[in-house]
Amino acid sequence: MKYKFSLVTILLLLVYCGPNNEEIQSQVNQAVEEATDTSTTTTTQPTTTTTTTVYDSTCIDYADALIDLWPSLTDSIYDISDVWSNLANGTVSFSDGANELFENNLKWNKETREFKSLNPNKENNKFHNKMLDVLEYISESNELGIKALDEIDNDLLERAVSLVSIGFDTLGEAIDLIPNGTIYGLRDAC
Repeated sequence: MKYKFSLVTILLLLVYCGPNNEEIQSQVNQAVEEATDTSTTTTTQPTTTTTTTVYDSTCIDYADALIDLWPSLTDSIYDISDVWSNLANGTVSFSDGANELFENNLKWNKETREFKSLNPNKENNKFHNKMLDVLEYISESNELGIKALDEIDNDLLERAVSLVSIGFDTLGEAIDLIPNGTIYGLRDAC
């Protein structure tokens, strides 16, 4: 019985002391206004995705330097090849061939130093190393060829021709390592 009395007392206090209908209605109206207020806007920022292509600067630097060097390097290869062709055809004497080979070798040595100063990235290392072999074969061939033509030494001449032939074959192997088969393929692959 004691509990009934306490429960009734609490209910009466809530009814008489709690908010009246007008206060409740006012709170409900305020909540509705806040929820539907048109002056309150919510904005969201669109998410943007930026794609950044990261180039390997070493690769690009190597390719650009090689593109600059390549025309003079290939011109020298053609000039050296022409000397050997002219010697084989008999259109140039041994003495003149030695002089032409000597002049071409000076240019070749300069281009060899420039090529060796290039800094390839790891993807271009195989090509670079193969080209170092080409340079070495042709350099040795030039040295032996000049001596062979000056001394009219058939054995040295055969070695020189053999080395230049190996050099040209190795050049073909080096070019096969280039993406798309052209020197510009190295840059495109960066």
